[in-house]
Amino acid sequence: MMSSIVRIMGWRTDCQKVSMMQVIRELGGLGLREAKSCTDRVLDGGVVDIKVSNTSDAEELVRELWAVGADAEVLHDPS
Repeated sequence: MMSSIVRIMGWRTDCQKVSMMQVIRELGGLGLREAKSCTDRVLDGGVVDIKVSNTSDAEELVRELWAVGADAEVLHDPS
């Protein structure tokens, strides 16, 4: 199965910071410190890429991120 990259490009005014961090932890497979760092980077205007093991998990992560106010998309990992 092909891995994918979820790119988090920004956030909307209704963004829920704690919920975004929880989604990144649970569906992105990151630890608390990494999830908080990713969330803070996005809120500071940065772009974050998270490698996810398969496309369906990546699509679920994007859906959940959108639900909590983050702008995200799935990119296919070229490797």
